[in-house]
Amino acid sequence: MASIVNTQLSDGTFFGLGHPMLDVSTHVSNEFLQRLKEIFTNGNYHLNYNAGGSTQNTLRTINWLLDRPNITVCMGCIGNDESGKILEEQMENCLYQKTSDSPTATCLILITEQARSMITDLGAANRFTIDYLNKSENWLYVERAKLFYIPGYFVRTCPEAVFKLARHAANTKKIFALNLSAEYICQKFGDILMQLLPFIDFLFGNEQEVKCFAQYQMKNNTNDDILPIARELQKLLIKNTKTCVIVTHGADPIILASNHGVKVFAVKRLSKIVDTIGCGDAFVGGFLAYWSLDGSIDECINAACYCAYECLSQTECQFTNKPLFNQTERFCELEDSC
Repeated sequence: MASIVNTQLSDGTFFGLGHPMLDVSTHVSNEFLQRLKEIFTNGNYHLNYNAGGSTQNTLRTINWLLDRPNITVCMGCIGNDESGKILEEQMENCLYQKTSDSPTATCLILITEQARSMITDLGAANRFTIDYLNKSENWLYVERAKLFYIPGYFVRTCPEAVFKLARHAANTKKIFALNLSAEYICQKFGDILMQLLPFIDFLFGNEQEVKCFAQYQMKNNTNDDILPIARELQKLLIKNTKTCVIVTHGADPIILASNHGVKVFAVKRLSKIVDTIGCGDAFVGGFLAYWSLDGSIDECINAACYCAYECLSQTECQFTNKPLFNQTERFCELEDSC
C-alpha cells in the first residue's frame, strides 16, 4: 500500500481543523475515584502525556495507516505553555495558533479496569479565530489539500472558519467530511450543522448522535428505526451523487447510506478491549485514508473497522505498532443491502 500512496498522494493532502488537546492519563483503582479529592491532594501517580482531541486522533490514524507523517495538516489553537510545547513535540505538520490568554486544552483521563473517567478543559482550543486561517501562508495549505475533516465540536468554536473551508471544498471539487461528534452538538448547534449539510461529502456519527440530530433538526421520532433515518439524512447531502452517511454503534452493525441505498455491515469483535478512547476517531481516519486510495465504499468501511479494531487493542489512539492492514482480512462483513 505504501508504494501506491507515494505515487498518488502528496504531502498535506488531508487538512483537519479542530481542538488540539493534550491527553493526561493514568491508571487508578475504583477506590481512587471514591476518594478523588483527597488523593489528588496527597497522591503520587505516574501521568502519561499524549496528543489528543478528535481531529488530531483522526489525522494520526491517517498518518499511521498510510505510513506518511506529512500527508496531514492540523490547524487549531494552543496556549503559550508547557502543554503546548508537548503537543508541538508530539505532532508533526501542525499549524498552531497561539494565545497567552488561555492554557492549552487538556483532558484528564482516569483509567480503571472497567471504565474511563474524563475531565476536559478546552482552554485555548476555543480561542481559534478565522484571521489565522486567512493568513496567506496558512491558506496555502488549504489550497494544497484535497480532503478536509472537521468534527462537529468545532462548529461551536469558529463556525466562520468551518464554512469557509466547506465552501472552498465545494468550489474546488474537494472532499469535505464532518463528524456529528456529540448529542449536545446536534441539539444546541444543529442549526449550523443543517446549513453545512449541502457542502458535506461524508457525514459520520454514532446512532445516538444521528437520532438526536434527526429529532431536533429533522423532527423525527427517536424511536424510529435508524435505517430510514440514515436514508433520509443522506438525501440532504446534495453536493454530488457520491455523498454518504456512515452510522456506527459500538460493536453493533454499521449503517452506510448512499445514493445506491443502505448497506449494513456486521463488525468483527475484539476478544478483549483495552481502551475505547479515540476509537470513533480512528474509524473515521481509516475510512478517509482508504478513500484517498480510490478504494470502494466497502473497502473504506473495512479499513475503518481495522483502524478502530487496532485502537481498541491499545491505550488511547496512539498506534505504536506498524499497520498490517490487508483487504483480504475482513474486519466487517456485508450483512444486508436495501
